[in-house]
Amino acid sequence: MKAKEKTAIAGMTVGELRIEYSRLSTELVTMKRERYTKQVKNVKIAKNIRLKRAVVSTFLRQKELVV
Repeated sequence: MKAKEKTAIAGMTVGELRIEYSRLSTELVTMKRERYTKQVKNVKIAKNIRLKRAVVSTFLRQKELVV
């Protein structure tokens, strides 16, 4: 994940972070299902989604503790 993406995520509000986290979670579930049902071109996509979801989760927890 690039520094620009992290700063963009850090600038989001708590509501936006929750929406982004749920979107990434559903995207990850879909990706895992497709991984077992059909051939995927890029297998690293699931890893990147997990990493981005972890970053979003971290910023979300930090902002919830401050509020």
